[in-house]
Amino acid sequence: MPDKALQALKEAYQHHVEWMQTHAEQLETGKAQHLEQDRGMVVNKSTELAEEFRYRANNLHALILAYEALASKSSS
Repeated sequence: MPDKALQALKEAYQHHVEWMQTHAEQLETGKAQHLEQDRGMVVNKSTELAEEFRYRANNLHALILAYEALASKSSS
């Protein structure tokens, strides 16, 4: 894959990481809420969703770091 395409992919992944982190923060601080209905009751699932966003953001960030490490190794 050409370097420009890989760079664009890395930037898109980084954008997703930032999006997930921002939304996790909003859910954690109460600026946003994720409500679900369960047996006629409204349940706030904001904490669980924030944890999921952080988990996925961290995994994606780890992939970016691994790519950068491989790219720097192969260019040496």
